[in-house]
Amino acid sequence: MKNTIILLSIIAGVSLVSCKKDYTCVCSTASPIPGFTIPDQETALGKQRKKQAETICTAKSNTYSFSGFTISTSCKLK
Repeated sequence: MKNTIILLSIIAGVSLVSCKKDYTCVCSTASPIPGFTIPDQETALGKQRKKQAETICTAKSNTYSFSGFTISTSCKLK
């Protein structure tokens, strides 16, 4: 009985621990303009759950047109 209580206490303790970590989002921009490069940008997302951090980071991805050129930015967790 004592072992069962200890085991249940350990399981309950582990399940209540937060799985938040510090995540960083890295965005890379591809430019079709010759000789024009844009450096990767890193953004600290702070303490997040992985799924939340992925959602925030991928929302930063974008594609847009500028002077007839299509520029795309893709973001992923580091």
